[in-house]
Parts: sequence; C-alpha cells; structure tokens
Amino acid sequence: MDFCEECGSRISVDCRFCENCGTAIDMVNDKMNTDVVTAIDLFKSFNWQTTWLEAAELCNCSDHDLGIIITDERKLLDMIPVDKNSFNELILSYINNAKTRRVDYYYLDLSNNCINNLDSETALADIIRTLKQLVNVARPKYCFILGNENIVDFMVWENKSPDDDVNVFSDLPYASLNCNSPWEGQRYDFTEIMRVGRLTTYEGETFAQFERYFYNVMNTAEKVSSIIPYCLSAYEWKEESQHEFSTISESLIDTSPETTDNIVQQKFENNTNLFFFNLHGSDKTKFWYGQKNNKYPEALSPSALKNHSAAYFLGVEACYGANYANNISAENSILQMALQTKCLAFLGSSKIAYGTSEPEGSCADIVVGEFIRHISKGESAGDAYVYGLEKLFSDDDISDAEIKTFAEFALYGDPSVRAFPDIKNKCKFNKKTVKKSLFVPMPDVLNATRLSLTQINEKLEKQIDAFVSKIIPESILMNSTQKVYHMENKRYYQKVYISKKDDITNIAKVYFNGNGNVLKLLFSK
Repeated sequence: MDFCEECGSRISVDCRFCENCGTAIDMVNDKMNTDVVTAIDLFKSFNWQTTWLEAAELCNCSDHDLGIIITDERKLLDMIPVDKNSFNELILSYINNAKTRRVDYYYLDLSNNCINNLDSETALADIIRTLKQLVNVARPKYCFILGNENIVDFMVWENKSPDDDVNVFSDLPYASLNCNSPWEGQRYDFTEIMRVGRLTTYEGETFAQFERYFYNVMNTAEKVSSIIPYCLSAYEWKEESQHEFSTISESLIDTSPETTDNIVQQKFENNTNLFFFNLHGSDKTKFWYGQKNNKYPEALSPSALKNHSAAYFLGVEACYGANYANNISAENSILQMALQTKCLAFLGSSKIAYGTSEPEGSCADIVVGEFIRHISKGESAGDAYVYGLEKLFSDDDISDAEIKTFAEFALYGDPSVRAFPDIKNKCKFNKKTVKKSLFVPMPDVLNATRLSLTQINEKLEKQIDAFVSKIIPESILMNSTQKVYHMENKRYYQKVYISKKDDITNIAKVYFNGNGNVLKLLFSK
C-alpha cells in the first residue's frame, strides 16, 4: 500500500494521483524512500550513535526539527490487535509526512533496540536512562509517545499539595530526563527540555480508531487559514475565562449553567479549530461541569466532540480533564474521544487542578491560557505548552499548587503539530549536539515546598473564615472539611476547605501570613 508524500493519505493500487489532494504519484518508487526506512530501523543497528549524530547534523544544515517517536511495539500490538507490517507502514507514512512539516522523526521501539535491552516489565527509570543515552549523542526537540501507561509508563509521584489526590501522574520525566519529584526542589531549564506529547490508548481500541489520529494530522496539520476559537466556562469563573479568551478573540464567552451538554454543539461553529474550556471535572464521570452557586450542570460530554468536522486544538482547566488512565474508553473520556476524532493536540490535567475566579489568573489559568494564546500565533503545541510552564514559574515565590500544576498538566497528541506553516521557531535549541553531558543542564527554578499540619489562634482563623465566606457560598462552607498548614521555609500559612457535591469535589486554598493578610485564593476546577 502506497501513501501520498504530500498529504499522507492512502493511495489506491495503480492510481497515479492522490484522491485526497490531487498530487501526482511516482509509480516507479513503490516503497518508502531509504532515509525513512533508516529512521524506522535506526535503533536496531549497532551504529545507531553514528546514524543519529548524522541525523542531528543534517537538521543543523536545514530548517527541520529533530524528533523521536517512542513506544513498546510488542505491548502496543497486543493491546490494539494489528499485524506488525501494517503498524510499521503507518509509522513510516507518518514519518515521511512529518518531513513536509519540517520535522525529522525517528522511531524507537523500547522492546527491540540496541541502546538497552528493555523487557516487558521495564520501569520508567530504565526508559529515561535509554533516552539519556540518546541525548548524549544528539538532542531531539520533540518526543512523541505512543500508548497509555501500560505501554509506556507515566511517573507516579506522591501528591504533596493538600487535597483529595494521593498521587499525581506525570509525563514530565520524559521532558526533563529526571524522575525525581518536583516537590523536592528539582532544577529545570525550559529552553532545554524536550517537548513531549502522548497518544493515549485503551484495551478494546481498534487499529482503525488508533490510526485515525495519524491520518488527521497528515491531512490537516498546518492547513488552518485562520483561528476560529470557542470558550465555555463555569459561570463562577467567567471573568477570568473572558480575560484569557480576550488574548485570542474579541467574542464573548459562553457560560454554564446557561450552556449545557444537550445544547453546547449548537453554540460553536462547525469550523471551530481552537477550544478553551474552563469547567469542573471529576474522576467519577465522563462529564465536565459548569457551576453557579451550588449547581453543577453537565456542560460537556465525549459525544459533544465526536462528530466535529474541523481539526482542532483544545485546552482545558478542569480537574481530571485529561482522564485516560486504567484503560478508560473513548465513550467515557473526553480526551480519548477527542484524539480519535479531529483533535490534533490536547492540554489537560491528570488530577485536581487549581485556578482563580478573577484576573490575573494562576496555575491552570496560566498554563492553559498561554497554550491557547501561542497556538493561535502558530507555535507548535509543544512550544505553546512550554511557554505556559515558563510563565507559571515567572514568580520566584512558588507554592505547592504551582508545583502540582507543573507535575499534572500534560500534552496529548504530537507535540510538533501547529495550526499554521512556516513560522520561525524561537525555541530551536536542537541546533547544537550534546557530546559530553549526559544530563540536561537545569538551573534552579523551583524551591522545595513542604507543608505541615498546624493550628492558628482563634482570632486569625475567624478572620480568614470571614474573608472566605464573602466569596464561597455558605452552604459549601458549612459542609466543608477544614485544615491549616504551615509552609516550611516560608512565612505564610494555607487553609484548605474541602467539600463534596455529588461527583464534584470543591476545594478552596487560602494563602495568608501571620497578620491575617490574604496573599492568594485558589479554587479547584
């Protein structure tokens, strides 16, 4: 089976023109060109270091970026039953098409390569060691992971930000090549980390569903003529949502409860290509929710995006907005459904996320707000996400909530995709090769943040409660669990209010000093 070199579509036998884009087909060359075949076999030969270095040097002489596609092929093909030749044919076609987007991807099968002997029980730390060896030869900009956590594991860190989450799932180690928890005061340099994205999978997914994402990218990436955005926000956060949305559009946002799941498809155009959702989320249901006072209507479900006709990018602030672990299916996960339909890149959180109700935003507001802003300017999804991380840590006074935001938000889909072609990339750090240092240079950005349960005097506690009661409905406060924490190595406290309504957990974090001055108020999404 042949593929069009222009758009990546399948070409019928003996057809001389692509039925999708009309490009003339070279019938003499009935297999993929040699350099693409080399890409798929690169890590199976013992001279992979030389070949990878040559690939990096070739990028240095061109305007292409270097990237790596990684998976455990043996596990992936067990989960999504397909023969090996059909899978390799898909990957080769995708690699070839990526070159038209100025991205030179190489493929690493973790179960069959000559860097390390990795077995089916390989821990994430072993994979990171493998990637470090690769980085010691040359520095790819993009890392595209294929498969859920059962194929290529994510990191699980103990959650040290007081809320209902015991732990946090993260793909951060693939970017930083560091498995240590960010709560322990790690060091990061956002100009050097790889831009990482993951294509999620699940048990029961068919190969036809899996390959749909690749053909959507090959047929639509970099073919947007203009950004057509849409925003839906919980009513309680409309001011902050409108503030973020105003950086990409002059339109007014929609809010929920006014807009609910049964009518939301009528609210956005068929050609909408950038979605921004500032809603509540839950790990118990498939919905995202609105909010007004103590009402939480269903605002969006997987089916709302199932038949959307245009390719799009999506940023969501909801708690558990990127819920895909434990083999959750597309019918029960907005993320899974989006990637199987027309979504090219999706940014969301694996756990409870935080933000504010008014400008200037914090945490999720910053990461997602910067993502949609830079996508609308034509930056790659990976760069747009990293710009959000940079802004998140632009203030030296980092709290536990910012660190959790850093750990839990991740990009899904190919990190190299963008809306527009021919943008000059300002983050082209891969123009140098790394020959000596095994580790990515990481100057200090974060300080360790540890919290301990404590008590404050009755006067101070009443002062904080009075402040919060002006913002949070009394019905929520009356039924909330309340705890106070002291921020070690800092001169302030945090009081956490946790309440539950059906499948929604509401959390308010109030940061204040010993004089009762409120420094920051955050809400769970």
